[in-house]
Amino acid sequence: MESTAQPKPPQTPQPGKQLDVTQLSKMTIAELSGIARDLKLEGVSGLRKQEMIAKILKASLRPTA
Repeated sequence: MESTAQPKPPQTPQPGKQLDVTQLSKMTIAELSGIARDLKLEGVSGLRKQEMIAKILKASLRPTA
Protein backbone atom coordinates (compact mmCIF):
# COMPACT_ATOMS: atom_id res chain seq x y z
CA MET A 1 0.00 0.00 0.00
CA GLU A 2 1.41 3.36 -1.02
CA SER A 3 1.43 6.27 1.42
CA THR A 4 0.06 9.59 0.23
CA ALA A 5 1.19 11.60 3.23
CA GLN A 6 2.09 15.17 2.40
CA PRO A 7 5.31 16.60 3.85
CA LYS A 8 4.59 18.90 6.74
CA PRO A 9 5.52 22.55 6.26
CA PRO A 10 7.73 24.11 8.94
CA GLN A 11 5.63 25.31 11.83
CA THR A 12 5.39 28.96 12.61
CA PRO A 13 6.69 29.55 16.13
CA GLN A 14 4.06 30.15 18.76
CA PRO A 15 4.00 33.54 20.50
CA GLY A 16 6.34 33.57 23.45
CA LYS A 17 8.38 30.64 22.14
CA GLN A 18 12.10 31.03 21.54
CA LEU A 19 13.05 31.35 17.88
CA ASP A 20 16.23 29.76 16.56
CA VAL A 21 18.22 30.12 13.37
CA THR A 22 17.75 26.50 12.31
CA GLN A 23 13.98 26.69 12.60
CA LEU A 24 13.79 30.01 10.80
CA SER A 25 16.14 28.96 7.98
CA LYS A 26 13.78 26.10 7.09
CA MET A 27 10.93 28.56 6.55
CA THR A 28 9.97 30.27 3.32
CA ILE A 29 10.24 34.01 2.77
CA ALA A 30 6.43 34.22 3.06
CA GLU A 31 6.50 32.51 6.46
CA LEU A 32 9.33 34.75 7.65
CA SER A 33 7.40 37.79 6.44
CA GLY A 34 4.44 36.66 8.53
CA ILE A 35 6.63 36.39 11.62
CA ALA A 36 8.12 39.81 10.90
CA ARG A 37 4.59 41.22 10.58
CA ASP A 38 3.61 39.60 13.92
CA LEU A 39 6.68 41.23 15.50
CA LYS A 40 5.64 44.56 13.91
CA LEU A 41 8.94 44.87 12.03
CA GLU A 42 9.13 47.41 9.24
CA GLY A 43 11.27 47.43 6.11
CA VAL A 44 11.72 43.68 5.74
CA SER A 45 10.05 43.25 2.35
CA GLY A 46 13.23 43.80 0.33
CA LEU A 47 15.60 41.88 2.57
CA ARG A 48 17.35 38.64 1.72
CA LYS A 49 16.31 35.58 3.69
CA GLN A 50 19.35 35.62 6.01
CA GLU A 51 18.96 39.36 6.63
CA MET A 52 15.30 38.85 7.48
CA ILE A 53 16.18 36.01 9.87
CA ALA A 54 18.75 38.22 11.59
CA LYS A 55 16.23 41.04 11.99
CA ILE A 56 13.59 38.63 13.36
CA LEU A 57 16.04 37.17 15.85
CA LYS A 58 17.19 40.61 16.96
CA ALA A 59 13.59 41.76 17.43
CA SER A 60 12.62 38.60 19.30
CA LEU A 61 15.41 39.24 21.83
CA ARG A 62 14.11 42.72 22.68
CA PRO A 63 12.37 42.90 26.03
CA THR A 64 8.64 43.45 25.67
CA ALA A 65 7.38 46.54 27.40
